[in-house]
Amino acid sequence: MIKVTCEVKNSQIASLEIKGHAQSAEPGQDLVCSAVSAVTFGGLNALRNTQQNLNIEVQEGYVLITRSGEVESADEVVLTTILTQLETIARDYPKYVKILQKGKLKQ
Repeated sequence: MIKVTCEVKNSQIASLEIKGHAQSAEPGQDLVCSAVSAVTFGGLNALRNTQQNLNIEVQEGYVLITRSGEVESADEVVLTTILTQLETIARDYPKYVKILQKGKLKQ
């Protein structure tokens, strides 16, 4: 199962952790895992200013994005988009993806 943990502070994403494997099919055939990976790494590639106030850790089956201060508004949109897309996958595949959100984003 893929577990996504999002911590929200001051109505903004403070950290986003994605870990695990969906195991919805054999490795190389797992469309849920592929979808989560595409959303996550597409989002990481879209972040504009990763050197300023964003820390990113990537390992096999694990991504952690944390912020240490204000980020550009474009990067805030990317982080929110990653979470929204992961929520869509979790809604369609609840057996394989779970999301825990601590705090509330502003709408």
